[in-house]
Amino acid sequence: MRLLTSRPGEGLGGLVDTSDRHTALTFQRQKEWWGGEGDHLWINGQDILNPATAPHNRRVIGVFAFDDGSDGVSDLTAPLPEFIAQTFISGVDLFIPASARGTVSIVAQERGGGLTRLPVPAWPSSGHRISVEFG
Repeated sequence: MRLLTSRPGEGLGGLVDTSDRHTALTFQRQKEWWGGEGDHLWINGQDILNPATAPHNRRVIGVFAFDDGSDGVSDLTAPLPEFIAQTFISGVDLFIPASARGTVSIVAQERGGGLTRLPVPAWPSSGHRISVEFG
């Protein structure tokens, strides 16, 4: 499976709320994310993987993270229904402030101990998508 982001408003990207105030990110890797079982994906210090957002039995390899409703409020207690309903995909409601010159801190830890740190641009989701692929 190959997950690519499309232009704003198309495909699954059409389900991503956009604004000048927040950044939208898409993550993928070819090893399932198991929330609560050793995998962690911290965005600006918040772990978006847990048993609800990346359950073992869903075999999530792609995660969409954006401010659902563009309300500036995050809710990581449950996955976004329209994303978790797709095979191998999840979505989380995470407010990630946009900044023309700022960055988003991404830290991924996979079960078994591998750790990856990556800063990415904090571009506004109204005109940009940021995709991160982990090996």
